[in-house]
Amino acid sequence: MRALTEAETEFVESQGLFFEGFGLPRIGGRILAYLLLAEEPATLDEVAAALKVAKASASTNLRNFVALGMVDVVSVLGNRKTYYQWSPRAWERRYDLVLVITGAARQLAQSGLQTAGADRPAARARLAETVAFADYMGEAVVGVRQGWIERLAALRKGDT
Repeated sequence: MRALTEAETEFVESQGLFFEGFGLPRIGGRILAYLLLAEEPATLDEVAAALKVAKASASTNLRNFVALGMVDVVSVLGNRKTYYQWSPRAWERRYDLVLVITGAARQLAQSGLQTAGADRPAARARLAETVAFADYMGEAVVGVRQGWIERLAALRKGDT
């Protein structure tokens, strides 16, 4: 990727600070911003050099984003290097992650509900609310996810 302009550098830095404000690594936000701006996939070396960070730090963050579905690993024919790019399904995958987390939280709360005896009404009430919340969130997120997929399809077609 070409060198970042001053405006792009400011955008990258603002994303890093945004992430840091939520207790996440600043470098992670910077990497995502860099990949949002990239016209082509970038290697680890290119990301680290452009952001002036250690390759180890960039590598750790890229691996995390790949695991979260925000970044895709791609290959280039005839080239053995690993390339990274912003995933075209990044936002859809955010909803998928919320569904996984919500489902796991529901299972844990349901297990706690089965564990708490009748002599623990306050605990049972909190656990029942947690199960109900997880059910509600799951239903809501499925609808919102579908709405996003439809809106994204229209956006990519140029309908909006």
